Amino acid sequence: MNNYTNYVIAHKDFTWNTPQWYNDTFTQISTHKVKSNLKNSIVIDTEYDDKLYGEITYVDWILKNCKTQFVSINHYRRILNTPVIGQPTFSKPINLSVTMYDQFIACHSKKLIDDFIASLTDDNLKKLVAEGMQQKVIIPYNLFSGPLQVLAQWYNFVAQPIIEFMKGIKNVEKYVKESGALDYNCARNNSLEYQKRIAAFLSERMSTIFWTRVCQGIPGEVSLLEDNQRI
Repeated sequence: MNNYTNYVIAHKDFTWNTPQWYNDTFTQISTHKVKSNLKNSIVIDTEYDDKLYGEITYVDWILKNCKTQFVSINHYRRILNTPVIGQPTFSKPINLSVTMYDQFIACHSKKLIDDFIASLTDDNLKKLVAEGMQQKVIIPYNLFSGPLQVLAQWYNFVAQPIIEFMKGIKNVEKYVKESGALDYNCARNNSLEYQKRIAAFLSERMSTIFWTRVCQGIPGEVSLLEDNQRI
């Protein structure tokens, strides 16, 4: 489709066992050179080095550079497999047995989510986020398909408050949820490094609130793509 650009966010090499037309349709986007079997590849500007921002980094670049009316955002391991119909589509929600707030503090740092909500300067937004965190649902992955203008709305709602919050953090370590201390080599283990991805954790929850409280869209099925998996 001439009016659609399909992006695949990648931070490591990957291969999809998919039809050639499929691989030709997607454009790989990364902050450094990544090998894959996709025909099109873009390495974005060095100003986007900060990996802590997750999808926010790529959406910012896409909004500034994409030339089509519609866009899809996928990951090198996950894609939305809902037919492209032009309407805003996000990944299918997951029902929780507890509130999204309780699920967050079970998986991550309670201080992180409390400090983030407290950092919101708009009272209406703060109320919306606090109430939205009481839902028993989460929309994972930050995948999207639909109008570029809706992605811009997502960015303003989700990314801008997170970026402002991140600007005030001098040491992300204070938001790391200790889950294994140091490993036997006296180095931080993988789970602790994962806990530093605080913008990604916040953006999934803010995305959930955006799609459930702000913008109507369509839940889409997600395909998990491992190397050499055919879809």
